[in-house]
Amino acid sequence: MVVPEPSTAPVDDRFLKPFTNWAFPLGTDRTGKGLFSQTVHATPYILKMIASGAVFATAIGVLVGLVSGYIGGIVDRLLMTLSDTLLTLPGLPLVIVITFFLDTTNPYFIGLILAINNWTGLARALRSQVLTLRDAAYVESARTMGLSTSSIVRVDLLPNLMPYISVSFVSATRRIIFEAVALYYLGVLGGITPNWGVMMSNAVSGTAALYNSELAHIVLVPMFAVVLLSLGSLLLAQSADRVFNPRLRTKFFSESGSTTVEESESSGKIVGTSD
Repeated sequence: MVVPEPSTAPVDDRFLKPFTNWAFPLGTDRTGKGLFSQTVHATPYILKMIASGAVFATAIGVLVGLVSGYIGGIVDRLLMTLSDTLLTLPGLPLVIVITFFLDTTNPYFIGLILAINNWTGLARALRSQVLTLRDAAYVESARTMGLSTSSIVRVDLLPNLMPYISVSFVSATRRIIFEAVALYYLGVLGGITPNWGVMMSNAVSGTAALYNSELAHIVLVPMFAVVLLSLGSLLLAQSADRVFNPRLRTKFFSESGSTTVEESESSGKIVGTSD
């Protein structure tokens, strides 16, 4: 909404270096399009892929892991067989075959395709955790009290698994970022421009930016965008871990609020404890 859409500029504005013309703060490519505007307008497509793919992979992994680990029996064997089968499928050839027959212009659909076999690792890990937690004393007490399975899973099991689920969500996010950019770079996916992968592909094939230091910014700008988005997802995972992990939360607040606790105790008012 703030940055204008990239458009072809006059010949004099082609191959501009960063910070030489503030109309194009990060420079221009061989067609004269601003790298900054291309990077900005490519971001919503990546975020849409993440929103669909990471949410889908996490939701399916959590559902399969919880059901398989808690119910067990034939359900566990069937779900784990399906998970192992998808886990052994090569991800890149599978995505290439699927995108060859289906429409790949919808970013939400692309995210779902990239997440087809990204949920299997989370499902197996959560199953192992649930197998341990379902025999815990508080879970046995909940079953003895006659609580429903859905209530036990939602109230007793899921909160203990949230730290791992949040980290797995961010891992799925990073995988989808790298896979989407790589597939656009290789030319497997198409139809969405501007795109970070397409920008890097054009920089390497059209301008030989890897071999000319004066044109290196053309490939470095979208590369830094990928790095910054991945770094942001990692920082989000650390913050989510502090929110859901009571041990880290207690340690964080005890370190950041130690002065406040001491001052409040000296004045006769206790606003928090380190336990």
